[in-house]
Amino acid sequence: MNQKTLLLIIAVFLSYNLWAQNKEIIATMDSQTAAHYKNSHPSEIDIVKTSNGISAVLLTEKMTQILRMESPVHGPQFMVAKSLQEASAVLNFSPKENQVQNFTITEPGLVYDFLDAVSQTHIENTILDLQNYGTRYHTKSQATQSVLDLKQKWDTMILASSRTDISTRLVTHAGSPMPSLILTIEGNSEPSEYVIIGGHIDSISWNNDDAPGADDNASGIASLTEIVRVLLENKYQPSKTVEVMAYAAEEIGLVGSAEIAADYKSNNVNVVSYLQLDMTGYNGSVEDVYILDDWYSSSALNQFLASLMDTYNSSGAHQFTYGFSQCGYACSDHASWALNGYPASMPFEAKLGEDNPFIHTPDDLFSVIQNGEHAVKFTKLGLQYIVEAAKGQKLNTSDFIQDKLTIYQRNHMLFYRFSGDDAIETIAMYDMNGRKIRTFGSVQEGFISIENIQQGIYVVVFNTITSQQLMKKILIY
Repeated sequence: MNQKTLLLIIAVFLSYNLWAQNKEIIATMDSQTAAHYKNSHPSEIDIVKTSNGISAVLLTEKMTQILRMESPVHGPQFMVAKSLQEASAVLNFSPKENQVQNFTITEPGLVYDFLDAVSQTHIENTILDLQNYGTRYHTKSQATQSVLDLKQKWDTMILASSRTDISTRLVTHAGSPMPSLILTIEGNSEPSEYVIIGGHIDSISWNNDDAPGADDNASGIASLTEIVRVLLENKYQPSKTVEVMAYAAEEIGLVGSAEIAADYKSNNVNVVSYLQLDMTGYNGSVEDVYILDDWYSSSALNQFLASLMDTYNSSGAHQFTYGFSQCGYACSDHASWALNGYPASMPFEAKLGEDNPFIHTPDDLFSVIQNGEHAVKFTKLGLQYIVEAAKGQKLNTSDFIQDKLTIYQRNHMLFYRFSGDDAIETIAMYDMNGRKIRTFGSVQEGFISIENIQQGIYVVVFNTITSQQLMKKILIY
């Protein structure tokens, strides 16, 4: 190789690396979209590889903004990847789900009780609370604060329920300073199987200091929060483990959900199905709910959602209608779950093209949505999905505890008296973060030692020999 050729190779290599440094974002996107923007903005995007209708690309930050602002469909249109190798692997994706779930509809008693409990006012208040942060763009302090405040709101519901099988946790991300939030209700009989529902809590605008995001996606988070309230206040105990998730940084390429879903796959978490609520507030079409049936949507789960609405919403007080639509590549967080082999679906507020025209602008305000009536429908569908996918029962122990169990403390001892027909078998004590701090095996004497337990509020769980679970909040002083 002569010197001139060597210098040319070095120059090309250095030039490419400098160019790649300027194009900081590695992603995948629909190949037609990639080709269009390569033609219109050649200096902002480079197509590395294309296969099966998907392209691995390098994008500038400017290009990601252009994609969001010019998008004719919902969502960012691209999925962020950690490396070109990871992006290239996506090109070979085929929608093979880890398992085929036999969805059944068997719980009308629970479902109708829960549907009757949905409050439009609570949904509206949550939307306004999130809008009032001004922006929830993922790098802004308001974004992180909105997640912390939502955690506190969910934790308060858990505290009020006196449940020790329910907890929340924050998830930090490599791709964003904003955390995600996960609420977990442990399954009673099949805890290793997970039924998950989620939506993103971040927002975006051409002016990221002014991104109220009332519909996109405060409305979805409001529906999720109302689902949590209804489940907890009605003492729902699922057979399978239920999780509710609020994601960071969806608007910049599904960052939060991508990291979480990949982590679940790497840890072999058995996710039975996943449902996404992203924009539930704006009523722009003839039908009330549109099930998306294109990229990364599970046909089996889509059919299940349709069957749920045929069963519970075809008539009567909870009636609403549905249709089908398409949203294109990487239009929301359900794509992250599907990409990792899990059945995923997303019901949407309107037919694509007829959805809220003000999203991703400072005008995405509650005044455009007007009220929470439309979001109520998605809240009800979400409740139907959880109960029928995770099954379960209502806990009916409040009166039992009040009438049969008495607790008091004296001199570092906790005394209890139980007048039920069976006997106490074990006692456990949990702190308010849901952590078990002590288990007591010998419990027939009527007292246990609480010496060396710090002052504070705890939940004491009494398990009887007939598998009754009795819970009591106590203040150790």
